[in-house]
Amino acid sequence: MNKDVRKMVKALKREGLTVKPSRSQHLNIYQGDRRVATMPVSPSDYRWSKNLMADIRRTTGIDLRR
Repeated sequence: MNKDVRKMVKALKREGLTVKPSRSQHLNIYQGDRRVATMPVSPSDYRWSKNLMADIRRTTGIDLRR
């Protein structure tokens, strides 16, 4: 896991979300019992963090842009 992914996981946990590994090379993000997003362990797209933050903002209302 690269440093940007670790940084994102820390921010997600700080907001009260749970991050669990999936069977493949992804991490599932949960709010309570509901899965709200999936993120790759080794992202290849340079916009992955912006896309993930937008997905989380749309599904949970939590804004990670701060």
